Amino acid sequence: DCVKISTVYDAVKFADALILPIPMTRDQKSLSYSNELWLDDIVESIDKNENLIVFGGMIPSFFEEKLKDLSVKVFDYAKDEYYLQATAELTAKAFFDFIKDKRLPSLNNSKVAICGFGRIGKNLIEPLVRLNAQIQVFSSKSEEYNKNALPSVVFYDYKDAALAIGECDAVINTAPSHVL
Repeated sequence: DCVKISTVYDAVKFADALILPIPMTRDQKSLSYSNELWLDDIVESIDKNENLIVFGGMIPSFFEEKLKDLSVKVFDYAKDEYYLQATAELTAKAFFDFIKDKRLPSLNNSKVAICGFGRIGKNLIEPLVRLNAQIQVFSSKSEEYNKNALPSVVFYDYKDAALAIGECDAVINTAPSHVL
């Protein structure tokens, strides 16, 4: 059955699960990407409900505690390493699929810069090595990684990125914030 929903209360009242964005909030007051969906309104709309589960990413602890006080189950993607790794693998695969689907120039034998070396950046390395790419990684932990680098991978600190990137055929930004 379809029910017309016009308020947060109506949406939550009929829900078995709430699927919230990642990150769930940027300002600790409203849902990310919305200036109209307030966290307090969501909590106030929930009656004690042992059957409700809330999914989200980077859920603030104060919000999670309020939900648990209402017997709501909470699953925070950002606290689940399996989920984070699986998402990174899918993102890296999607990058290469996008290049192929859009018939963009191949990265074979190219010089590629990767900004950021978290889960996604690490998942890009092996396919790029198979393409015989020369890889430059810009990371805040460059010294740590350079010790164990593959011959085709060179690590640099972010502060050196602007100069070196101009020599690259492709730049892949996996960093969660502006680095250039």
